[in-house]
Amino acid sequence: MWRESGRKMFLLTNSLYDFTKVVMNYVYGPAWQDVFDIIIVGACKPAFLTDTNLPIYRVKGEDGSLANTEGPMFGEASSYLEEGKIFQGGHWKHLHNLLGVSSGSRILYVGDHMYSDILRSKRQLGWRTMLVIPELEHQINVMLQETGHFEKLEELRCLRDELDGWVYTLEQAAADIQRKQGGDTLTEEDELEEAWAEQKRIRATLREETRAYHMKFHPQWGQLFKTGYQNSRFALQVENYACLYSSRVSNFRHLSVEMNFRCMSDVMPHDRISENPVTRFLLRRGRDK
Repeated sequence: MWRESGRKMFLLTNSLYDFTKVVMNYVYGPAWQDVFDIIIVGACKPAFLTDTNLPIYRVKGEDGSLANTEGPMFGEASSYLEEGKIFQGGHWKHLHNLLGVSSGSRILYVGDHMYSDILRSKRQLGWRTMLVIPELEHQINVMLQETGHFEKLEELRCLRDELDGWVYTLEQAAADIQRKQGGDTLTEEDELEEAWAEQKRIRATLREETRAYHMKFHPQWGQLFKTGYQNSRFALQVENYACLYSSRVSNFRHLSVEMNFRCMSDVMPHDRISENPVTRFLLRRGRDK
């Protein structure tokens, strides 16, 4: 599908040829080399993406032996590749020359390792990147199954925020009465004690329910992409360095090769002002006045 559309396919792996051949024969079949225009084994990533002094060798497919080569320094890459398209080692400039591209943004690189595949290629070369995250399917399935549990957590968070605001209001009211009248504030103090007790109960319940929700994803690590309410370190890396991410590369077969992928709108706290607990508290105070 991709090659028929005029796009070039390449395989870039740190595995040496003998291991790559065994794996690809098992995964795809004896004709696996026909899928790719260029095959680079023993790439030594991430050095392949940073060190332009690494030598490149041509691999003879018959016996896996190596031959010295300098890459397509002169002439067309197509004529050079007619002599063989399997290589070992090299660096990103060799790959760019073989593909005939002058900009990293013309490459979409799919990998499953954040450091060796995604981070360096994106940050230093400007490649378009797709990170394969096998755990993603499980994360999504649990998230959909536990929609009711998540909604309960949202309700508890809203209730906690309302109680925080109510406690603050009672504290201010008791302080005002004490300051202005110097009189008895037992009624306010009793109500404040009840509010504190309810606040403590709701916070404990929220902690327990949040932990239970996270454990549904994994008994030890919880959600892969979350740490409490915030995105995990891994999730931040995915956002920063992966243009796309999916559970498996074969998901591409469901899409048109001409499909455009567009980023989603980033959201900051002030963009969700109606959901901010401080905003709700200030709006309530305005209504009370």
